[in-house]
Amino acid sequence: MKNRLTEHVGTGSSVSISEFRKSPTRYFLEHRVEVLSRGQPIGYLVSAEYFEMMLRVLAQHEDPVILKKELGLTDDWLRKTIHENR
Repeated sequence: MKNRLTEHVGTGSSVSISEFRKSPTRYFLEHRVEVLSRGQPIGYLVSAEYFEMMLRVLAQHEDPVILKKELGLTDDWLRKTIHENR
C-alpha cells in the first residue's frame, strides 16, 4: 500500500500509526505531522527546528523560568532564552 499524507486544518500532514511505524524518521522532515490511530489523533510530531521555534514563541508570552520547570528544559535553554529576550 502506498503511503499517503493528507492535509488537516491547523496540523500540517497526518499519517496513520501503522504507516508511521514503517518509516518513522521520514515524518520528521515535515514541520508537523498528526499521528492517527483508527482515524483519531493520538499525537503530534514536530521537527527539532519547529519545536525550538515553538518554545521561543512560547517564552515570549510566558515566564521562561516556569516553562523550564514545567517542560523539564535545561538551565542552558533558560540562559539562552533569557539572553535572547533582552
